[in-house]
Amino acid sequence: MLRNVVLPLAVFGAIGAVAFGTVGVAEAAAVGGSATLQSGINFDEPQGSQGIGGKEGDCVGVNIPATGSIQFVTGTVTVWTDSNCTGKSLKVTKDIANLNDLGFGKSKSVRIGPA
Repeated sequence: MLRNVVLPLAVFGAIGAVAFGTVGVAEAAAVGGSATLQSGINFDEPQGSQGIGGKEGDCVGVNIPATGSIQFVTGTVTVWTDSNCTGKSLKVTKDIANLNDLGFGKSKSVRIGPA
């Protein structure tokens, strides 16, 4: 008798996990991307840090005085040297310990998503 109850509950749990997992994936796709900018290289924060995130196509202003590194990157973000996502750009899909070496030590904006 117990086996007849446990097996259907396990199947129901597996179906529920797949269903909820699909919702999570859809929500993540709608976000576009996110990251954390640090003011220092090697993920240090001598002048603070800033979380960046939003829907694909959003342009987010950088509010810290320097952008030495970027980490916790999910999806794709594009770092820009000037405000309003203009100037020189760098597409980022993974953590970068030293943005200064790439010419992005004073980035002013970030576009969310691959565009």
